[in-house]
Amino acid sequence: MREEQSHKKILDDELDKTTTSINNIINEIANINAHTTQNNSVNDINHNDDEDGEGVDIMSQLVRSIQTSKTMDQFIDKQFKTCDDDVTIGDDQLLDFVRRGSQATQTVHTVTEPIRIEFDSYLLERDFRELINYEDTPTRIEHGFRNHIFSLSDDSCSMLSLDTNEWTVIDDKCTPREYIFRSVVYARDSVYVFGGKGSPSTYSRFSLIDQKWHNDIEIIGVDGGESISTCYDGDNLIYLVGGFHNDKMLHRIDCFNIDTQQFSSVGRMSVPTRASHSFFRINRIVIVGGYVDAEYKVSLTDILKFNIDTKECDVFLKTEFHPDEYITSCYDDIDHVFIMGDKSTLLVNLSIKNSTQSIEMHTSGCPCLYTQSHGFVTLGGTGDNERFSLLHNKWISLDDNDPVEDRSSFGTCHIHH
Repeated sequence: MREEQSHKKILDDELDKTTTSINNIINEIANINAHTTQNNSVNDINHNDDEDGEGVDIMSQLVRSIQTSKTMDQFIDKQFKTCDDDVTIGDDQLLDFVRRGSQATQTVHTVTEPIRIEFDSYLLERDFRELINYEDTPTRIEHGFRNHIFSLSDDSCSMLSLDTNEWTVIDDKCTPREYIFRSVVYARDSVYVFGGKGSPSTYSRFSLIDQKWHNDIEIIGVDGGESISTCYDGDNLIYLVGGFHNDKMLHRIDCFNIDTQQFSSVGRMSVPTRASHSFFRINRIVIVGGYVDAEYKVSLTDILKFNIDTKECDVFLKTEFHPDEYITSCYDDIDHVFIMGDKSTLLVNLSIKNSTQSIEMHTSGCPCLYTQSHGFVTLGGTGDNERFSLLHNKWISLDDNDPVEDRSSFGTCHIHH
């Protein structure tokens, strides 16, 4: 599409020049006729010569044609008919026509007032991405859970269909796990949950194809733990970020290879975190929120960025949130992350490293995630599941049948395809 637009631009520019030239010639003819008519009226000149009278009639006819034509094509079709072979145009007429056309093409048209268009860049980017996808999507086995939210805590597992607002309870039991608020991730037709209180050195995988749990798979080569943050790179790696294990906070960034089923170390963060929100973007892991102490009292207020290539971790952006605030966040999978504190909400544009105080959208500590169909969705439990309306700038309740009373500590992920 970009190459096509580049080639078409040259043709469009030539067409614009030609159209401008024709318009200038038409306007000039109209001005000449109006001027001639005005002089005739003032001087009361009587044209008795038949040839001159015929010229005025032709000019008047041309002006009427201009005034009654709605488009350039319509004017050309009405006025410039195919000439008979015996019709000839004098050299003087041709030369004058060329001269006028040349002058029109060389005329400089200045813009007296610039055109300003204001738009919502977030909405524009989001809608554009939904309309056009440049990547080839591989053929997948349809598992029947497209556009569902997976929700898990302890051994309670269920899924919400955003298309029907119906909950499906998973009967096949998983190993009970707690403190997995950010430890649940969807990748390749499966939902993974890593560590957690109760079974910190193992992980479980729920296959959406056969709707079965594969439990107690050992974590080998890296630390397990609880309150691990996870993110998927869209290919074959799931990253494990921070956590709490053997009574200590973790700086780690490790990865799990889906193809080989192996764990390996990647690097270290500049500060230890637990229960933070991490997401993968352009070969970097962005870490937002969570805690930097074992007692869940001191929040991470800076946005961190870990470079996969250089293994360096630095502060991407400082915020004005306080360490004693509960901070949660939500990434829209494009360029923006919404960070919600106790009293304010921050919208961060990751491309230009710009932040603005934005929409009042507090989640009261409940899981919040972004979906293409419903925008931002938060799950609080029975009667407290909501989506945020950007149009109305408020939370709207989901008319669902949630069987769980409180989901504030549940791990969640969006099954987008």
